[in-house]
Amino acid sequence: MYYEKPYYLAPAKGGDKVYTPLRQALEATNKAAVATFVMHQRQHLCAIAPQGASLMLLTLRFADEVLPATEKVASAKISPAELTMAKQLVQSMEGAFTASTFKDTYRADLKRLQSEFRYSLILG
Repeated sequence: MYYEKPYYLAPAKGGDKVYTPLRQALEATNKAAVATFVMHQRQHLCAIAPQGASLMLLTLRFADEVLPATEKVASAKISPAELTMAKQLVQSMEGAFTASTFKDTYRADLKRLQSEFRYSLILG
C-alpha cells in the first residue's frame, strides 16, 4: 500500500464478472498478478494485488531499469562487542510501522519558505 505509485482499480461497466473472481482468487491464494499496461504513452510493468474489497495496481521497474549493486562491499573489522551494541541499538528502535507518523517535512519547509519569500517581496 505504501509503494510510491499505487493505484486502486475498479471494474468498468459490466466488468464485475471478471473483476470479482480475479480479486477473490488472488486473495484466496495469497498471490499477485504481474502485467504490463500503457499510461502516458509509456509501457509500465505492474503487480496487481487484492487490497480489502478492491484491487491495487503497483507500478514496478523493468529489469533493465534496475541498477546492479556495486561490487564493493563494506568490510570494516568490528569486534563482537561492537556488533552486540549495534544489535541492541536496532532492537531499541524497533516498533510498529505507522505511516501517519512520517511527514514530508522537506515539502512543508519549501512551502513555508515560498510563503515568506512572497511576503518579503510584497513588503520589499
